[in-house]
Amino acid sequence: MMTLYAQLEFLCKIYSKGQNEGSNNKVVLEAKASLIINKIKQNFQKHFSGTFKLLQTYVDLTRLKALFPRACSYICNPQRELPPHLKPHIDSYFSELALVNQVHLLALQVSKKVHNLDTHKYLAHQVALLYKALGHFPDCRSLVIAAEMIEENFDSLKSYLGEENSTLHSQQIQWLVDMTTLVMDTIADNAAELFQPIRPITAFLKQNQQ
Repeated sequence: MMTLYAQLEFLCKIYSKGQNEGSNNKVVLEAKASLIINKIKQNFQKHFSGTFKLLQTYVDLTRLKALFPRACSYICNPQRELPPHLKPHIDSYFSELALVNQVHLLALQVSKKVHNLDTHKYLAHQVALLYKALGHFPDCRSLVIAAEMIEENFDSLKSYLGEENSTLHSQQIQWLVDMTTLVMDTIADNAAELFQPIRPITAFLKQNQQ
């Protein structure tokens, strides 16, 4: 079902871009959409009609509407123009996941370099990259705190590491360890603020694994 809804969502996205153009593409898209909708209804009757009386009930309870709002709107009323504000959560799924992974990897790299006395040369640059990545999560309080720690200490760190044969002193090591630990622990604990955009997807997958 998720595959069929994803296919229909993609068609609806194309349709919404060209619904004011009056081209023959609309006819083609509508024909393809009709085929997918028939497959959705057949699949529902075969596998889910014993549990759910209506397809709409199944869509609401499995949160498919949150994942594929264009597709769900189109099935309800194919003749109505798709509202332009509809934006599925799945659009941001991979980009959000990539950002989380980037933050974690950068924090891990900084953490390793802090404990390796021979690799402090590019440490300031990596801390700067981490700070930039943290800026993508303004609603996660723990990561905001980590960014503030960098703001407070970065200038002195960069200046100190610019000196010849310089190595980190204990105070610098401590705040870097505290900062990277906070970042990695926040991600490991699946902070609600970080994973809110992809929560409907994970909820759907877990529900359908049961």
